[in-house]
Amino acid sequence: IWGAMHGLTTLSQMVEPLPPTAEGEREYVIRAAPWTIDDYPVLPHRGLMIDTARHFLPTSTIRRQIDALSMNKMNVLHWHVSDAESMPYESTAFPDLAPKGAFIKEATYSQQEVKDIIDYAAERGVRVIIEFDMPGHNYAWSLAYPSLFVNCSDMYPTDTRFWVASFDPTNEKLYSFLDTFIHEVAQTFPDQVIHLGGDEVQYSCWNESKAIREYMATHNLTLTDLYASFESRVHSIAAKYNKSVQSWDEVYVSAKEVLPQDAIVQVWRGMETLTDAVKDGFRAVLSAPYYLNSGFDMGGLQVSWVSIYSNDPVPLNLTKQQQDRVLGAEACIWGEEVNQFNIDQRVWFRGSMLAERLWSLQGNHTDKIGPDVLVRSIKQQCRMMRAGIKATPVDDRDVLPRRSLWNQCELDLPQREY
Repeated sequence: IWGAMHGLTTLSQMVEPLPPTAEGEREYVIRAAPWTIDDYPVLPHRGLMIDTARHFLPTSTIRRQIDALSMNKMNVLHWHVSDAESMPYESTAFPDLAPKGAFIKEATYSQQEVKDIIDYAAERGVRVIIEFDMPGHNYAWSLAYPSLFVNCSDMYPTDTRFWVASFDPTNEKLYSFLDTFIHEVAQTFPDQVIHLGGDEVQYSCWNESKAIREYMATHNLTLTDLYASFESRVHSIAAKYNKSVQSWDEVYVSAKEVLPQDAIVQVWRGMETLTDAVKDGFRAVLSAPYYLNSGFDMGGLQVSWVSIYSNDPVPLNLTKQQQDRVLGAEACIWGEEVNQFNIDQRVWFRGSMLAERLWSLQGNHTDKIGPDVLVRSIKQQCRMMRAGIKATPVDDRDVLPRRSLWNQCELDLPQREY
């Protein structure tokens, strides 16, 4: 099914509109026909991570990203649904989570809305991998269930407490809670993979607790040991419900000894970690070179499309078996400065460059980016614009005549509501 869908996408990319006639009629052409195309993706995991916790994204915006993924033959929507700022997912098992954890009542995702998004994505060949970050990055959960968290209020002022808030990994009631919650999530999201975060845990919060310090002393644990113990238990819970766990690379770095072999490492801090992970037998997904918010809310220059296109996610200094453990890559668009009004421009067309790279690896491309790449990008940006995706224009001054309609395709679009 997906092969046929991708074949139709390829066909649509070959159809080009001609300028309208004086009577307003339009013709379409396929140049240099007939064609025979034998094509397939090199990497199975070609994704985009969106963040609905920092700024709530309406379901229409999420569907639009799914449309763009499908147009670019990408097949994974990684949905970072909750974080310290908000918990908008409406849980049936724990109905207080969203009403207390969301920004406002209207900024939540009902079970029906979640199901509709999953179905919408599946119809377009896109998997939905849900992420609930833990044990940190989840202050919003504590607004409904404070007894599961470490109280860091003595050490941190209220306006920064959300950053260090964390589950209490020594609380047995926490694991009963997570068992019930992950069971619900496993039934709601059909994908075989669930993402459980694991990044940027602030050990200082745990170390502030007298009860946790006494627990570590009794069990002869370090803070890193305690973190590894938590990860071991949540991975076991996920496995109980037939889910493999994808996590940020801190989980691999600090807890690899306790991880099951089906764990997936999402690498955001450098290629060396990816290389180490696949050599240790784990599967990996690369995001480090593909942070699309960099340069906006993280300082410096934004990640250019040339940089994205030039970075293959599969290191060449690996064995074939190790390379096969690199499942692919995800572009990440964190939500601190992104909402429904600018997410299209931040992600696309740069996301299209990653899509091409994940479809056909060819080593390092820095010295091979020619006019053909730019022309393809310009035309793809116009296709997305026609589909209602407000993709950023491509600098076309060196490859197309200045008065080419490809340069100004936004002038030839119907008015749309965004």
